[in-house]
Amino acid sequence: SPPALTARVESLERAVARSGADAPQSIRGWRPQYTVLALLAASLAGIVLYGLWMQRRVDTRLNEATVRISEAERQRDETVTATRQEAARNVADARQSANQAQTVSFVLAAPDRLRYWLGGIGPYSRAYGQVMVSRSRGVVFSASRLPAAGDGRTYQLWLRTRGGPVSAGVFVPDSAGRVTFVSDATLVLPGRLGGALVTLESGSGATRPSESKVLIRTD
Repeated sequence: SPPALTARVESLERAVARSGADAPQSIRGWRPQYTVLALLAASLAGIVLYGLWMQRRVDTRLNEATVRISEAERQRDETVTATRQEAARNVADARQSANQAQTVSFVLAAPDRLRYWLGGIGPYSRAYGQVMVSRSRGVVFSASRLPAAGDGRTYQLWLRTRGGPVSAGVFVPDSAGRVTFVSDATLVLPGRLGGALVTLESGSGATRPSESKVLIRTD
């Protein structure tokens, strides 16, 4: 009937009105929850990014520390190597000096020792020296005031014998013009000794003395 239909429509209208009034409240109730979730997500993203940045920073510092450690170890190894090389050179120099001192003492005490005084000639007139020779013990030669030999040239000591000159060796004076040359080699000489001389030779020495005489026997 019309009254019943009217009542039913009104009932539906009230129900719709009630549901319409409740819906905004429900939506408004969810909005704070959405905000909290968004803030949590943003915070989590920030923490993740910060963690990644810190990890990269730590990795960079670890790499730098590794490089510094490697460099320190390399420098330490180089220092140790240089120290060992320097010590080896010092030991070799000391051994050579000891051997030379021993040879000098042997030559001085040798019963067959001969001594010759040498003087400079020509442009080397200020130079002088002496040589001691023992067939069984070796040769000891010293000189002073010798100028530098020059590029591609060297001084050479000769022993005069009746069978001809014999090379006793080549040498280089120091910056002050001094030299001490010691050889403990047993001498094989073709005849009796008659003196000594020093010449200036090309290259690493000659098989026979040149005419560039520097020191000759004066006694």
